[in-house]
Amino acid sequence: MIFKLVLFVFAIAISFLPGIFGMIFTPGTGKNLEFVMEFANLLGIQSPGTAVDIWYYTAIRHPSFTPPAWVFGAAWSTLYFLIGVAFFLALITKDETGYSKKRSAIVFFFLHLILNGAWSWVFFGKHLMVIALVVLMALLFVSIYMWMGFKRQNKWAGYLVIPYLLWLCFATALNAGFIYLNLL
Repeated sequence: MIFKLVLFVFAIAISFLPGIFGMIFTPGTGKNLEFVMEFANLLGIQSPGTAVDIWYYTAIRHPSFTPPAWVFGAAWSTLYFLIGVAFFLALITKDETGYSKKRSAIVFFFLHLILNGAWSWVFFGKHLMVIALVVLMALLFVSIYMWMGFKRQNKWAGYLVIPYLLWLCFATALNAGFIYLNLL
């Protein structure tokens, strides 16, 4: 029982890593996360997420369907929690599909973490909207494979990833809208 509790906390905590990394590069959030930014600077990551980049995000044209800023925080917090629970369920479910299939689900989970964190860096940190869209499309592709792998392990794990996939589709449209309004 203690092992499952520790595994649950681990799964939830690790699912929030892209969000923490993303806060470094998201305009305006860095001032509330100075400790995260200091840690990033220790690792050699330059974090432009405070006043330096607010001008960039506010200066670019936004698609008409861009939600208010508070929606992003609420949505991502909920989605990271759901993904963490899905990861936990996939880990603890008895593997009836074969070790390699469970392992591939775990690999796709970690690839999704990397791509999710990379998107914030590319879009907000480097201002490369087109490359960010490519990263986002790769993230969607990897997340579909993660969903399929989780679904094979535990049907509820699969259900918990569906809102994330829907949000990624919305985010892809939003990113494409930014490109259309600002680069074309």
